[in-house]
Amino acid sequence: MEMKTTVAVVTYDRPDHVDRLLSHLLRQRSNPDEVIVVNNGANDATRELVESQTKRFDRTSIALHHHPRSTDTSLQGGRNDAIRIANGDVICFVDDDVIPHETWLEGIERGYEWSTSAVAVGGPAPTTDEELTFQHPVVQSPTNQNHLNRFGEHRQITYKWIPPTPVETDFLIGANMSFEVDVLEEVGGFDPSYRGHPQFEELDVMAKLWKRGETIVYHPDALVYHLSASQGERDRVSYWYGRNSLRFRRQNFPETYRRSLMRLLIKPEFGPPVWRQLGGAILRDNTTYQWRLRGYIDELLLDQFDSRIGSRLTAGYAEE
Repeated sequence: MEMKTTVAVVTYDRPDHVDRLLSHLLRQRSNPDEVIVVNNGANDATRELVESQTKRFDRTSIALHHHPRSTDTSLQGGRNDAIRIANGDVICFVDDDVIPHETWLEGIERGYEWSTSAVAVGGPAPTTDEELTFQHPVVQSPTNQNHLNRFGEHRQITYKWIPPTPVETDFLIGANMSFEVDVLEEVGGFDPSYRGHPQFEELDVMAKLWKRGETIVYHPDALVYHLSASQGERDRVSYWYGRNSLRFRRQNFPETYRRSLMRLLIKPEFGPPVWRQLGGAILRDNTTYQWRLRGYIDELLLDQFDSRIGSRLTAGYAEE
């Protein structure tokens, strides 16, 4: 049975990025059956751009759809809309700031052929500048480099890992991931409770698949180039990384959540412990650590507030 593929991108007020992405999608060795541009904020320039490209896509038998969203502008909500309207058996998500290599979609398809039990396939997303110059030395390890454990700790080097052959992995990143639509619907799609800058909403889905023992494939040909973010953007990312990392652990690994907080303070399996982050924030004025620590604190305070409110509501119901 031939696999039908949908490519989906969720964008917000970046028509130039969408224009570049669509041009590269037309250069793929393997064509998708449809492309969905989810226009968060219902930006007029983005709408006009997509409409102007429709005939070009029609000539290659690719259905190009524009889906405006004027109210909820969350990435998760946009992705869930794409899942709902997709006609493909597999939905492939890319960010609007990536440039897919001409083998990208072919690599996705080969990943599902490489392992017939695969429910998700993705690949490398090396960080580059506008000239597509790699910002990090390439790691060509043939073994898995994207790790997740039962405490919700994780480590990934998708930004520089390009293995020589396909490999099973623990998770993929949001800039370059695909799923069997049926399985994605089974796990409930993307959780809208993750707030702020998109962080951990894709790992939340991956954790659900990982806990189910599903097969996730990382294929070297499924390659996209991920353009670097500005320093101001990185600070914002770091804050929401801290906040949403705790939410991710609490929601997906509640049985180990308290232990994971202790491990985070002292010695987590992946990444620096809080005491080392604190040293970097104070002694080296590391803004990445400063913002991440603030995110941890804000989420812990919110967690305690929510717990107290929940206890009062429960007590109120009991009294009734």
